[in-house]
Amino acid sequence: MTLTNSILLGTRTDVKDYLESVMLAGAIGTATPSTSPAQTALPEEVFRDPIDSFDKSVSDAVTSTFQILTTEANGKTIRGVAVFTTSTPAPSGSAMVINSVTSINKTSDIQLFLDTTIQIVVAET
Repeated sequence: MTLTNSILLGTRTDVKDYLESVMLAGAIGTATPSTSPAQTALPEEVFRDPIDSFDKSVSDAVTSTFQILTTEANGKTIRGVAVFTTSTPAPSGSAMVINSVTSINKTSDIQLFLDTTIQIVVAET
């Protein structure tokens, strides 16, 4: 079957809308995370907050931005970040994306913008 450009575009739009509806919160933890697909919390999760913005302007990708203000998570060494399906405090929801990061010693003079980009690939099989 050959998919038309309009079907491919519609599928990407549906996927982007779905991702926006489920990628609801960002979280940080002080331990290096595993990438277990069923995680409901980061190891030593210290902060979870709603996603601040969601960009669907690129045709084949979405980017969520999770912001940590200068007043949040100070004194913590961030080693893991994740995007969850709920902003309810851990353990709750499911992890959509989990990543380890080079240690960030969070202080009140640091404001973080943590972007997560998901590339959408629609292909015929």
